[in-house]
Amino acid sequence: MKNVLEIKNVSKKIGKRQILKNISLEVKEGEIYGFVGPNGAGKTTLIKVMLGLYKSDSGIIKINGYDIKHNFENAMDSVGAIIENPEMYSYMTGKDNIDLYLRMNPNNDKEYVKDIIESVKLGNRINNKVRTYSLGMRQRLGIAQALVSKPKILILDEPTNGLDPLGIKELRDLLKKISREQNIAVFISSHILKEIELICDRIAIIDNGTILEVKDMNDIKEDKLQVSFELSPLDKAEEILKNKNVSFEIKENQLKISIPKEEIPKYNKLFVKEKIDVYQIRKDIKSLEDEFIEKTKGTKGQIK
Repeated sequence: MKNVLEIKNVSKKIGKRQILKNISLEVKEGEIYGFVGPNGAGKTTLIKVMLGLYKSDSGIIKINGYDIKHNFENAMDSVGAIIENPEMYSYMTGKDNIDLYLRMNPNNDKEYVKDIIESVKLGNRINNKVRTYSLGMRQRLGIAQALVSKPKILILDEPTNGLDPLGIKELRDLLKKISREQNIAVFISSHILKEIELICDRIAIIDNGTILEVKDMNDIKEDKLQVSFELSPLDKAEEILKNKNVSFEIKENQLKISIPKEEIPKYNKLFVKEKIDVYQIRKDIKSLEDEFIEKTKGTKGQIK
């Protein structure tokens, strides 16, 4: 698949603070890419650099093949973006807000815009004043505005802030639909790991301005398989495993082993052979939160 966003060795200092340190990442078309880190880790700063609101000190950013330093307008033609909460005229209807944006955009395709309004589920409220909209509805209207230009990538900074559980689910379903049906890349910055885990194909973990890891979400789940054995006696099982090349711990009176799924029967047979009673075996898959804490070691970002 084609890379829609390419970032290579981007650094940014504000005052004496080094906010971004040699950031590099790539986002492919149709991919939902999560950019996760604690508050103040540098997420919003990178997005502002990507959108030309800040200038980087070094490095290259290309959007749809265009370098933002040399072909800024062409690069931005491929971008739809919302930083924090979408801004719109509350005294106007949702449709009037979209029409206003449409008049400033060369892709004036009214049939396409009609489809966008339906896709964000605002068809029955689009002619109501925006001041009557819930936060979730305003967020969906903001995404509709961002999609009017037929972008190749949609950039969202903390899009679930302030949304209730229903609003979060609706937004999640909408972004999946957009990426799959329109082949639009979605770049989401967030510190809410559970939401990122449910929606993203790949993630980059950033802390203190440095990317610590870029990983496929499926790989995280496969790599972090942990099996809990409820057995007795625990100390005997522990002695047996000390002679094996395997990671394990005793927690809550259970033996937890990090092994591939296919090795579960082997260890079960081993314990039975050694006259250890096995009462229960449970497969636990570590979450993105576990991965995040492991990589950041529980630290909190100190920069903004």
